[in-house]
Amino acid sequence: MAIRAEFEKNRDVKDPRALAEIFAKAEAQLANTLHPDPYIPAMMPGGTKWERNLRPPMGPVFDHEAPAGH
Repeated sequence: MAIRAEFEKNRDVKDPRALAEIFAKAEAQLANTLHPDPYIPAMMPGGTKWERNLRPPMGPVFDHEAPAGH
C-alpha cells in the first residue's frame, strides 16, 4: 500500500525523466522487499510438479524407416 500511496502522491508528474526516476526508485524498493523464498505455483516452471508425469513421446522408439546402417 505504501508504493500505491507514493504513486498517488506523484500522480500529476508529467516530466518523463522525473517519472523514470520515480519508477526506478519504486522498482528498487520493491526488489528490496521481495520474499527471499517466493511462492511458485506447483504446476509452473520451477514448481514442485513441473514436468512431472509427462506423457511418453508418441514417435517410435526405433525408426524402422531409416536407411540400414544408421
